[in-house]
Amino acid sequence: MRYVRTLRTLNVETMNLISERLLAYGRLRLFAIGIIGLGLLGCSGRPSDFVPPELDPESAAAEAIALYDKDGDGKLSKTELKACPGLLVSIGAYDKDGDEVISEDEIAQRLQKYVSEVVTLSRLSATVRLDNRPLVGATVRFIPETYLGEEIKESTGVTNKGGSASMAVADEELPENQKGIRGIHPGTYRVEITDPEGKVPAMFNTETTLGYETTPSSQYTSFDLKSRKKKKR
Repeated sequence: MRYVRTLRTLNVETMNLISERLLAYGRLRLFAIGIIGLGLLGCSGRPSDFVPPELDPESAAAEAIALYDKDGDGKLSKTELKACPGLLVSIGAYDKDGDEVISEDEIAQRLQKYVSEVVTLSRLSATVRLDNRPLVGATVRFIPETYLGEEIKESTGVTNKGGSASMAVADEELPENQKGIRGIHPGTYRVEITDPEGKVPAMFNTETTLGYETTPSSQYTSFDLKSRKKKKR
């Protein structure tokens, strides 16, 4: 564990550079948690100086039911979850009993996993393709679902020539010792993608159907969009 103490002394620019190179070599899980996760426990078992955003699983689960349970049965169906893409995209991970709906307890149990992992920020690269081609210059927004509370912040990025965007929370939303570190808070997100030429349909931005849930072992995600619907013959 000697490398943990060493990495904590590095400045932000060095940490970002090292993490990018390690990701390029595919060494994702160890260093995503060790360097980028920033929720790592030290050798003594004491928490590091990087404090994860506050999240109360029980309160968040209750809020999710209050927001989206339109028929009042205490559970969220796939139809109801259309209003919450961040949960809908990972419904299988929540629905432990396989009844195709998720309960308040199932949501709380899943959110407790975020708390247990003690992750502050995870690096995430989002690749966007429009009509099978990289979408350049697009703004990608990962907007936390509101039931998570105010501590989980939005992450944004702009796609490069390859259509990839490195997601980051705005510095003004981060504690002083985390400013300049690129990453995304743990949680569920609705994703909005816009481009300068307005080619991306509303179903991927203002009326988005795109969702995402963070996992420490996955540092990449992709979105394959269509600019228009195919006409029925």
